[in-house]
Amino acid sequence: MRTQNTQSFQNACVHLIIVSMVFVRYVALRISTVREYSKK
Repeated sequence: MRTQNTQSFQNACVHLIIVSMVFVRYVALRISTVREYSKK
């Protein structure tokens, strides 16, 4: 396996992890907002 392929693969993995973390945080924020809204 060439070094360039490994580097781009690592970059893709890091990008995927960052996107999933942001997505999870966004979903958690939406859920808490909906819960606060439904309490009223």
